[in-house]
Parts: sequence; C-alpha cells; structure tokens
Amino acid sequence: MDRRQPIFPVLLVLSTCVSTSSTTSSPPPPPPPPPPSGPFADFNHPDSATTAVQAFEAALAAPAYQSLVAFAPSLSIVGGHAPVPVSSVGAFRCAAGAAPLTPTGAFRPAGTSAIPDSLRSHVFAYDSASQAFHATASSGGPANGVRFLLAGVDTAGRPVFPLRTVGWLDLIDESAAGGPDSIAAVLADSGGPLLEYTMTPTGTVGTYSERVSGEFGGGGTIFQLVDSTSRIGTQVTVTTSVQDSAHHVHATLMASRTATDMYDWFYTLDFRLRFGTDSVHLKGASDVYCLLPSVGITVLVHDSAFASVTNGATPTTPNITRGDGNPTTAQQAAAVFDLIRLQGELFNWMVAFSLPGTLLLGS
Repeated sequence: MDRRQPIFPVLLVLSTCVSTSSTTSSPPPPPPPPPPSGPFADFNHPDSATTAVQAFEAALAAPAYQSLVAFAPSLSIVGGHAPVPVSSVGAFRCAAGAAPLTPTGAFRPAGTSAIPDSLRSHVFAYDSASQAFHATASSGGPANGVRFLLAGVDTAGRPVFPLRTVGWLDLIDESAAGGPDSIAAVLADSGGPLLEYTMTPTGTVGTYSERVSGEFGGGGTIFQLVDSTSRIGTQVTVTTSVQDSAHHVHATLMASRTATDMYDWFYTLDFRLRFGTDSVHLKGASDVYCLLPSVGITVLVHDSAFASVTNGATPTTPNITRGDGNPTTAQQAAAVFDLIRLQGELFNWMVAFSLPGTLLLGS
C-alpha cells in the first residue's frame, strides 16, 4: 500500500509554470480555521479511501502524463512559449515553487486559422537550447492537426538529458467555419492512446474559459472527465468531475489559485471523493508565502465533521485534529494526506490538459 510522504502543499502548484510578477512582499498568513463543529463522524474506511486515491494515480502514472504536465505551458506552433524551468528538487525551496502561467510568446492572431494548412501533419519537438518546440522534418502528424513529441522528465518536471521521447500529443483542429473553436487531443505512448479529450476554449490566452471532456486510462481503469478551467490574469479556477467507468469512484473538485508573485499564492479548495458507499469532503485553503505554508482544511465524512488540518511543526507534517477529541489513527492520517495530495494532482492535471486549447486563441 502506498504510504508516500506527502509533499505539502507543493503538489498544489504546476511546477512547470512561470510568473512575470516581481512582488517581493507578502501579507502575513491567515489564522487557521476554528475546529469543525458537531455533529462529528468517524472515518471508518480510511484504507478504502487510500485505495481510491491509488486508482486515480495509477491511471495517470505513465511517463507521458508527467511529460504533458511539464511541457503543456510550452506547446506552440508559432514559437511562443513559456520556458520549462530548471528548478531545484525539494519541498518549500523558493526555486521549486512557481506561479501560474502567463504566456510570453506570440499565439494565433485573431481571425486566423488555429493550425495553418502549411503546418498540418507537422511534428514538433522540444529544443533545449531555445526551450521551445520547433517543427521537425517529419510530416507524420495527423492530417488536420499537429503532433508534439514529449520528452521524459524527472520527478520535479525537468527534462531528462539526453532527451528521450516517452509519448506524443496529437492536436486536431475541429473548429467549424463560423462556429466555436474546438480542438481534439490524443495523448499516446508506444502502448497506444492514454488520454483522449476535446477542448472548446473562448477568450484570449490571458483571459479565457475552457470546457474539457474525455477519458483517460491506465492501471486497468478508465476514467471519464468533465472540466471547466478559466484564467483571469494570474488566477486559475478549475471545476472538474472525474469518475471511473464502473462508477465506483467519483471525484469533484472546485479550486482556485491566485499568484501574488513567483513564490506566493492563495489556493482555495472544495474536494469531494465518493468511493463505494463512503464520501469524504475536504474544504478550506492552502496558501503559500515563500517557505511559509499556511494550511486550514476541514475534513468531513458523510457531510459530518471529522477533523481539521492545520500547520504543524514542519511543512511536511501538518496537524490533524479530530473534532471529537479522539486521536487519529495512522491509517486515517495517511488517508487524509492521500486525499489532499490527490486534489492537488487533479488541479495540476486539469490545468495542464486545458493548456493546449490556448493554441486556438488570439493574444
């Protein structure tokens, strides 16, 4: 059973994104929330919750998924990009934190085709010198789209050298003449398709909203997803629903992250996970000021308060305090940390999945 030490709350950040803000001061962290009020509930099936989390993570464990999360901010067919950072490994080091993406390159001008005829079927590969994707001599991409080769990355989302392709992302322009923008995407590796979905974005690359729907699989499980991601400047909001094909596991997440500078951000979350006949609900905030995380999350089981999660002695060991005053078991604590990790991963995945849609938007 997976008992990985939670990196808290660094997993709430898309580690491949960059910020153009240069703010150097931050307000003091907010006080933790008050203890949850009664009635109180016990967390009777923590191992089942951990098993449900593992099903999600196993479905998205292929290296191609990790590569997509790392390279999504850099995808471009016109040279515009946000560089993939080379950051230090480790929780709560300033260089390891990053704020939401603010695209810096040139994207499609308004009124022009998202994928010009001259580029269709082209294959793009990442160039480490320019930190951008460039067209190769290959024309093996989809007939009405383009293909991005995705190189392997390490656990911090940094390219592993020498670059080695671990998968590819096909983007197919399905926009109807005079109709709304639409793009289909297929993430695949040598074993076949992993993720298939469509994106319907509106707005510009700096202020947009996007609907995403499709399915992803791995580890013997297929999940359906419906997501809405929006960006206004440095604020990113995700509303997503994901469930497995047998409808035994269902997750919903409403979360918003607003950056104040490269190392500081506000993050609010409302996350529910249903597994079998059980339901766990996380609600609260996990804000970060460089090296100073502030955690305040309420955990409810079957809509009754179970515990609160607040700052601990170290960033990686928050306090879990049961509302009824009883001690938390090791299995309950592990499950709570697993759930917190999963909601952060879902946020990262949904933001990454939506980013290719910005290729359809004007600047």
